[in-house]
Amino acid sequence: MTTKTKNYTPAQEKSILAVMAENTNHAEQVESILILSVELEKPVRSITAKMSSLSRLGDHDVTFYQKPKVTKEGKAITSKAKLIEQVATKMGIASERIDSLSKATKDTILVILAALPSVDAPSNDIEDPTV
Repeated sequence: MTTKTKNYTPAQEKSILAVMAENTNHAEQVESILILSVELEKPVRSITAKMSSLSRLGDHDVTFYQKPKVTKEGKAITSKAKLIEQVATKMGIASERIDSLSKATKDTILVILAALPSVDAPSNDIEDPTV
């Protein structure tokens, strides 16, 4: 039977956990990873993987902050559901009334959203097809 070689001592894991507990966002975590990399003489990728595995184990009350996901243009990703809510708000109706819009592409929803003027109050002149 082969024994698994550990890359990190319990003391090193404790220092990683202590640093993770101090981090409150992704930017702080990146700085901490660079510092730990020098202190522990380990590659940045290895420290990142260890932080991720320690946070997944559940034995510790720490958070691993992943890099925020962005579009190719660098903008924050918005879900289709949120875009549909924005369309409904601009139209002054409940989002449930246009839930079939979720079958449209995101680009189509964005075009509709851009074309709609804002409505301050709910519109009562639109017929409700469910009645």
